This record gives sequence, structure tokens and C-alpha cells, in this order.
Amino acid sequence: MPATLANQAEKISSQPANLPANELLHGPLLSNLIRLALATVAVLFMTTLLGVAETYFVSSLGVKAIAATSLVVPVMIMMTTVASAGIGGGVSSAIARATGARRQDEAQSLALHAVVIAVVAGGLFALVLLLAGPVLYRSLGGSGPSLNQAVLYSNILFGGAIPFWILLLLQASLRGAGNVKVPAMIILGGAVAGLILSPM
Repeated sequence: MPATLANQAEKISSQPANLPANELLHGPLLSNLIRLALATVAVLFMTTLLGVAETYFVSSLGVKAIAATSLVVPVMIMMTTVASAGIGGGVSSAIARATGARRQDEAQSLALHAVVIAVVAGGLFALVLLLAGPVLYRSLGGSGPSLNQAVLYSNILFGGAIPFWILLLLQASLRGAGNVKVPAMIILGGAVAGLILSPM
């Protein structure tokens, strides 16, 4: 144990003293909080707006389309929560600790492992929903044309689960490294594209 502590102390003391200060650790607290919060608020506003708009667009397709989406959307929200808040939170935390300790190689390795996790987890979600989607949506109360539309929508949606997971976990990696602007711009761009393309 003492040898391990001595090794860690040696690593810390061997780091160059002229490294740039971490803005999150040494910058002004209030402006950092506002900068991080504004990006989050803008993202939440745009994603909420997109959700309301898409509900309106689907409503123009009829009651069966609304019933179909109401079967699939909860499953999509569950996957998004697992990827972004669950595993994504762990990725952000691990990369933040590595970055704060100035272990850039470790942070890069964690980001690479996040991509591997995204491929595996996204593949599992896609496989399960493609194979068991009809049974799942039937157990949730779907039947007839609504069930058929739900399965079609689900197959298209979860067919892209792997790139979706990769996107979310790479965004988590950037947040862990202290970059909230790029993930926010990606989400905002996706929301704007959704508002334009969804009516079609």
C-alpha cells in the first residue's frame, strides 16, 4: 500500500508545472455554471418543442398512427434514458476524472471503450426489438392496423440503434471532457432538422 501511494505521488510530482489550468476547476464559478446551464436549457427546450411538434404531425395521420407511436415511444424513451443518463453518465464521470487528473491517454481509452459499449448495447436493443417487437407491442395492448404500424415504425427506429448509441455516448464523452457546446449543437441541429423533415 505505501508503495502504491508513493508511485502515485511520484506520477503527480513528475507532471509539468506549466500545464494550462483546467477552466472548470480554476475558472470563475458563476460564469461556468451559467455557460453549462444555458446549453442544457436550450437543448431541453428544443427537444421538448420537437416532441410536441412530432405529436401534432402524427395526429394528422389518424388515430391508428397515434396509437402505434404511443406503443413505440415509451420503449424509445427507455433506451434513450439507459444510453444517455445511465451508461452515458458513467462515461462522463469516468472521463471527467481522467481528464481532471491529466491522464489524457486514459480518457481517450475510455472514449474508445464507450464506442464499443455503444455498438454492443445498440446491437442488443436492435436485435431484441426486431425479433420480439410484435410480442412486446401486443402485450402493451396493440392490435390490428395499429400493431402493424407500431412494428413497422419500431423496425425503422431501432434499426438505427447502434449509431444512435454511438452518438449519445460520444456526446457523454465530450461532456466528461468539459465540452458541452458540441453535444448541444448536435442535438439542436437534430431538433431543427426534425422540425423540417417530420412533416414530410
